[in-house]
Amino acid sequence: MHFLGLSETDQSHNAVWIASELKAKIDMLRKDHNIVVTCCCQDGASSNIKAIKLLNGETEDYNDLTAEDVLKTQLTEGKVVMSRCTAHVMNLILKDYIKLFSCKKWIDDIAKLNGVQISVCETRWTSFNNAIEKIQRFIPNNTNQDDIYLQKIHQDMEIIRLVTLATVELEGNYVNVIQVEKTVKKLKQELKNMQAKFGLTQRIYQARQFLKKRETDYSGGPSKCFFELGRRMKFVI
Repeated sequence: MHFLGLSETDQSHNAVWIASELKAKIDMLRKDHNIVVTCCCQDGASSNIKAIKLLNGETEDYNDLTAEDVLKTQLTEGKVVMSRCTAHVMNLILKDYIKLFSCKKWIDDIAKLNGVQISVCETRWTSFNNAIEKIQRFIPNNTNQDDIYLQKIHQDMEIIRLVTLATVELEGNYVNVIQVEKTVKKLKQELKNMQAKFGLTQRIYQARQFLKKRETDYSGGPSKCFFELGRRMKFVI
């Protein structure tokens, strides 16, 4: 893994600019180091998706492009596929869950009631789990099966913890496809194991559904990358 540098601009941070920056780096790697790039790892922002299409010459859906835009963004050889950042996808799964079950409300309520200063940020991957660790001592143990509200809080705590751990495992430059498969498989099993403790509740079911819904985001990119690499092996040789 090599750090090539950061790109700064006073221009609009749009798809044309992103694609032109990527094209320059990809062309440099091919020309100077004989390295063939088949995959770009990004989040799912619309500008990133469009940038990959521009690199691959898929411009038919964009009528606002000039001839200059096409020239400076389209790769001269080959194509690239877009692989989603798996840690980012996991955080989106957690974000979906927290929004659906309004977890931030009970976290804020318990913190305020006990005078604990917390700060949660949806884009900071460990933020909610860190907040829960600060207030956990004020939450009664999960012993009263008749206290439905408390049961829900404990389910939230466990699901937030599990998804956060998976997110942390998948961050960084050295995560490979095998690690993604291993981490996701473990998370699915741990969510399934929660049924033995709580039963198949709406919260556990929905967490598993969110994981399933985004499966192509965290597993589709790498497989496409290997397919593209295999297709281009004659070029590499």
